Amino acid sequence: MKTIRKFSLVLLSMVLLFTLTSCGGSNTTPSVDEQLTTKINEKLAPSNIQVTHDSALNEKLAIYMTVYLRSGSTSSALEAAELDAEHYEVYTITSNNTIDNISSVIAQEIKVEKATSKRIAKAIGYASAKSTTGSPILYAIVQYS
Repeated sequence: MKTIRKFSLVLLSMVLLFTLTSCGGSNTTPSVDEQLTTKINEKLAPSNIQVTHDSALNEKLAIYMTVYLRSGSTSSALEAAELDAEHYEVYTITSNNTIDNISSVIAQEIKVEKATSKRIAKAIGYASAKSTTGSPILYAIVQYS
């Protein structure tokens, strides 16, 4: 019974990894990533914050999401992706919104973070997937200093 459970967990994690990758995951089109980052920076301009898109964060986010969806543990997911809670934050956005709305949500989160914890956003990465109901979801990971 334990072997079946372990096999099921491994199989589930592989399915989640392939789902993240096939739905965008670490392979989102660079032009879309750059377009979204540009829109976020436009909304952050009055706050004197600018983020850069870091494709390495796309890869780390795919690892994070795979582990998080399997375990439900933020700390385990951060550790697996070689990230720390002091410098990274993951945001989830229903992505059936327009790019303008999505960028507004992310920019607002970055502004709130600056106001409440004084952390400044430096880099951002993205992944996408579909919920169990089939709705598109965008994940953004922000690196703070």
